[in-house]
Amino acid sequence: MSNKYNHPELEDLSGQMHFFERDKLHEWVCEKKPSVIFEVGGGEGGGSTIQIAHALKTLKDDGECVDTKFYTCDADPVEIDKSKPYFSSHPDYKDFVRVSCDYSTEFLTRLISSNIIPDFIFFDGPEHPELNLEDFKMLEEVVPVGTMFASHDWEVEERIEGGFSIKNVALRPYLENSESWKEIECLSGVMGEWPNEESENSVGLALYEKVK
Repeated sequence: MSNKYNHPELEDLSGQMHFFERDKLHEWVCEKKPSVIFEVGGGEGGGSTIQIAHALKTLKDDGECVDTKFYTCDADPVEIDKSKPYFSSHPDYKDFVRVSCDYSTEFLTRLISSNIIPDFIFFDGPEHPELNLEDFKMLEEVVPVGTMFASHDWEVEERIEGGFSIKNVALRPYLENSESWKEIECLSGVMGEWPNEESENSVGLALYEKVK
């Protein structure tokens, strides 16, 4: 197992991303070297949150992104009660990871009103497509050109086991038809397409860049 996934102290923190999705998210953060990261839907912190945090730690150890801050939220207090103590006390992460128990809109409004503007955004929130789109539009109004937006559960078609996510049924077509955003990379959740050649069942992962 790669070092970026080998966090034995996280045994009690769950995460729902496949390893190849975690690898891609980690890679994107390291490539883009963001200044401020927002995450909506961090859960217990054992999936996307730890990958983003670990990527930033790697950059900081190399003398890059030394002032970058990472703000993450989840609305479930049970999950936050697991993630917040870990990230607020861990010596590798406590100085730059900020975990909040917030609904997404309140979280984003609070940060934007404090003039904290992200240049890397990751969405993995609730199965609420209209909310997902409205939260994105709020951010779209304030983020600069060059901002990166990534989302989990990008695949809105039925997958291997017959399940599917509805959270991006409004946001995905909005972005695909936008002249302001360009698709950079997309991991399909469709069986038979890389990396789902055999038994894996990705929910899809996409990265977009704001170009105008």
